Amino acid sequence: VPIPNAYEDGKEYYLRGYGFVVAHAFNTCNAQMLQLLLLVAQYQQGTMRSNECWLTIGNATRMAVSLGFHLNPSNSSELKPLEIELRKRLWWGCFSLDR
Repeated sequence: VPIPNAYEDGKEYYLRGYGFVVAHAFNTCNAQMLQLLLLVAQYQQGTMRSNECWLTIGNATRMAVSLGFHLNPSNSSELKPLEIELRKRLWWGCFSLDR
């Protein structure tokens, strides 16, 4: 089923997410904020906002590093397999967008 206003709908969700990032990015550091940053960066990349995208990816990567997502958890880690997979995917999301 075609979406009649796909561009406008996408822009609306982007503006909501971006507004949340602007309001909370400097005092919220968790996996959900990282996911939002990566989604915002993908939208910016797809709409040719290269400078904004570059800055957003930088913030996302720094957040991922501060959360320790670039490290492999030890075998004795208390993390569940689903959490480990989420951390890996978020880190590789940062890596691939930065490339």
